[in-house]
Amino acid sequence: MLEVIPLTSGQVQVPLPGGGLIGITPDGTPGFGRSVELRGSGIFIGTALLDQIVVVDDGEKTIFSLDDGDNFYISGSGVTAFGNAGEDNFTGGDGDDTFYGGAGFDRAEGGNGNDLIFGELEGERLDGQAGSDTLFGGMGADVVRDRGGVEGDENLLYGGQGDDRVESENGNDRLWGDLGDDNLTAGTGSDTLTGGSGFDILTGNDFFGFSPDQAQDLFALEITGQFDLITDFEDGVDRLILPAGVLFEDLVIAQVGEDAAALDALGSRWFNEPTDIVIRLANSGEVLSVLNGNGTGLTVDSISVEDFIDSSFQ
Repeated sequence: MLEVIPLTSGQVQVPLPGGGLIGITPDGTPGFGRSVELRGSGIFIGTALLDQIVVVDDGEKTIFSLDDGDNFYISGSGVTAFGNAGEDNFTGGDGDDTFYGGAGFDRAEGGNGNDLIFGELEGERLDGQAGSDTLFGGMGADVVRDRGGVEGDENLLYGGQGDDRVESENGNDRLWGDLGDDNLTAGTGSDTLTGGSGFDILTGNDFFGFSPDQAQDLFALEITGQFDLITDFEDGVDRLILPAGVLFEDLVIAQVGEDAAALDALGSRWFNEPTDIVIRLANSGEVLSVLNGNGTGLTVDSISVEDFIDSSFQ
């Protein structure tokens, strides 16, 4: 049974994942919605105004926001929360939470646990934090990231539509840009980066403090009509994933400044670095990727068949 406790005055101390407290001061001003603490299990439906919803126990709860944006503070576990048309703020706790942003500019922090977070229409700010999380950006220009992860976490981060920024830190993560011109940045660990449609920048972050981390990152090459820029390919460690049906023999690998077909295909997207390495299809001339050596001495001769795997990861 779900118990709803009104919070009408004073400050409520809500425990944060990993220790510490956050102080929440309920506001009973007309025009604001309810400030409540939820205990037990069940379904809670907010008002059409701005609600502050606090969860401090481990009962399984489903929470529905209505029109205006709400603030959700989750200290317990087992919570599924649905935002709506307003600008919602979700702060997760130690459990495995599920947040649906809904329309509006939403912010979500998963906290500890293995969280599932969905954006929707506007530019969202999603952060899975600790645990192995799955995050989906929406239709706008989103920031989808996972900070605070540790070695062993495996996060799935999707940018969605729009020009997104997708970032991970520790762990073996998979990053997808999807539609739009995206910027994908992975951290330590063995990560897989796939730009999707659009001009994307992929950074595996192999070089911390100018020393290779020796963790294998996988960069997907795609036939989308636009190419991706890979900023830190580590020869002998990282791998390039070939598009389905494409063999190594189907590729031309050359320095940008020495490949007239590549210069023509790159057009205004080229960053005027003639020593960058271009990978393109021999038959159509479509550029799949440009590799930026990033001061590591990467050359055309460095790239061989051993640097590629097919789309089945073989």
